[in-house]
Amino acid sequence: MRTYIFEYNESDGNFHQNHNGIEQGTNGYQTVCETYEYIWDPFSRMLHRRYNFYSNERPSFATIQTEWGNYLLLRKDIEDYKKLNNID
Repeated sequence: MRTYIFEYNESDGNFHQNHNGIEQGTNGYQTVCETYEYIWDPFSRMLHRRYNFYSNERPSFATIQTEWGNYLLLRKDIEDYKKLNNID
């Protein structure tokens, strides 16, 4: 099973996927999550609608981690709702 490692560079406001398992902190990137599902793209799009990553007021790493936790809870709520209402 493949593990996806997604990272954020607070200084630059950039995200990337760590394909090679490079040590965290290299070039300023910090690991936001490691997951077996490729669920980063919708999360990234959500963040880009909420925050301006091209200004000096980009979100902190702690904010991104909080947003990730909230995103996972939302995904769980959606799945639970689908199961409860027999929606495929």
